[in-house]
Amino acid sequence: MNLGNRLKQERQRLRLTQAELAAIGGVEPNALMHYEHGSRQPRADFLAALDMIGVDLLYVITGTTIPESSPDLVEAEKDLVLNLRALPREDQSSITRIIRSLAENPLMYMENQTIDG
Repeated sequence: MNLGNRLKQERQRLRLTQAELAAIGGVEPNALMHYEHGSRQPRADFLAALDMIGVDLLYVITGTTIPESSPDLVEAEKDLVLNLRALPREDQSSITRIIRSLAENPLMYMENQTIDG
């Protein structure tokens, strides 16, 4: 599978049309069509714009996602990372801040819990 196919997969994963993704990336829809068909390569500024909406650029460029052989990640952690990557960039940042806050202040979180939950 080439870069164009992976770009198309990411566009479809995010449920965007070619016209929508082209507009986000600042190119004409026919340019995106050429990228997806592999007849042209996208520029860095186009890819940077896609990164802002949660396109998995590592996957688009290299075909690699989370290393499957990583002994440090258990299955639940892999699922968490994959689900986080599926979110728009703004939501990824919000979730990351929440997790960081909980990790840095676990007692504060526990003190605020009620009996119900």
